[in-house]
Amino acid sequence: MNTRARQVYFLRDNMTTAERTARQNLGADMTKYLPTGNEARIKAAFENRDPRLAASVITPYSTYNGLFSNVPATVTSRFPFRAEAATNGDLRTDTQAEFYYLHRKFVYEGNAELLNRAFGPIDFPIIRYADVLLNWAEALNEANDVTGAIAKVNEVRARVGMPALQRTDATKPTFVTGQADLRERIRNERRVEFINEGVNYFDELRWKSWKSTKFDGANGLRSIWGANIANYTWGGDHFYTWPIPQAEIQINPNLTQNPGWPN
Repeated sequence: MNTRARQVYFLRDNMTTAERTARQNLGADMTKYLPTGNEARIKAAFENRDPRLAASVITPYSTYNGLFSNVPATVTSRFPFRAEAATNGDLRTDTQAEFYYLHRKFVYEGNAELLNRAFGPIDFPIIRYADVLLNWAEALNEANDVTGAIAKVNEVRARVGMPALQRTDATKPTFVTGQADLRERIRNERRVEFINEGVNYFDELRWKSWKSTKFDGANGLRSIWGANIANYTWGGDHFYTWPIPQAEIQINPNLTQNPGWPN
């Protein structure tokens, strides 16, 4: 199915005739819609997953402790959006026309929600031990100590109850074939572990993977079912190397600006 057709799996139960027609006109394959079972079906797809997923983002049809008229209210992430309410209301976002994943990690809830996000009850970490371990694992793997690197990754995975990576049973998805395989597993572990923590962007620059993971093909701002809403435009490979500050060039005219950046 194309991305527009499969939006049917993410639609709420008991949609009105007008809502059904609107989604069909936008490409949803409504022959697969279950009026009283659509929500349960998609919720099941998010069960028994890495627990960091539900801890990091608000998954479809999960609840969030928000506010309604300045009073705490438990709302549900549903689509199409209908209305906020004190009980059984929908999660309201800055746009109701599309359905996006929203951050849960480090997002204030209930009466702790503030207009100014610079102030709140959650301390933002500067560095976590998991960051140390995964950087350590990356260094060991690049030195071809695959066994030592796996041990460091598994310390992170054990904390959230994820099965350990291993090199003995090739029939299991946790089997590591070698250095190249582990390199990608470490990178993915960092993407999963540090959602919304401000380190993934710098990882992608360091690995020179930012273009391929975020800009190639149809990448861009996507709905939950994968449809591209807005394309991202790659500005050039010079983004991988920071520019030399103009003030430093003025101090030392022998410095040459890095390629791609204006002099």
